[in-house]
Amino acid sequence: GVEISPQSAAPKPGLSQKEKILYIQKSIGVKQDGIFGSRTLKKAREVLDQNLSSVDEIYEAIKASNDKSTPQ
Repeated sequence: GVEISPQSAAPKPGLSQKEKILYIQKSIGVKQDGIFGSRTLKKAREVLDQNLSSVDEIYEAIKASNDKSTPQ
């Protein structure tokens, strides 16, 4: 049989979770340690004024707000 590693089972184009976390932390002005802890979550919720809980949701929300504020 063919062995499927966890990484090849679900190819995700773009950023890894850690890269997304670092992007979130940079955007909201907390220490960039790549760890999605309670401080990052609390600050992200304050900055976005949304009760989001997953890295992906918060990343997408920040990315969207950054895209809006960056003039083309």
